[in-house]
Amino acid sequence: MGNRKNKKSRRHRRPHRTGPVHLRSLEALEQLRDRVVATAHELAHLREAQQLLREQLSALAAEMPALPPGGSGTRIVFPEHPEVLRQKVQTFIEAVDYYLEQDLGTAGSPPTASS
Repeated sequence: MGNRKNKKSRRHRRPHRTGPVHLRSLEALEQLRDRVVATAHELAHLREAQQLLREQLSALAAEMPALPPGGSGTRIVFPEHPEVLRQKVQTFIEAVDYYLEQDLGTAGSPPTASS
């Protein structure tokens, strides 16, 4: 008798349905429709955003300098104009040369920064 309490009666169980989901009311259909419409709008919005990002990525890729043929590596992009950057590097080279000459005992005047 103890086992009988743990078993459910077959007539109280719902039959298992293998077909499409059966909606019980018009309200449930309306809620489902609203969710489908909202999902469709969100998908359209995401597609537009994806297209915009593709265009921005293409524009950025077009602005990047090309790597040498067969080369792979990291691109380094400097915000300065190439000539301004070249002048800064040249000034640093001159400063290093000056201090090397000082260590070797050769007299010279220190370079001036022209940036």
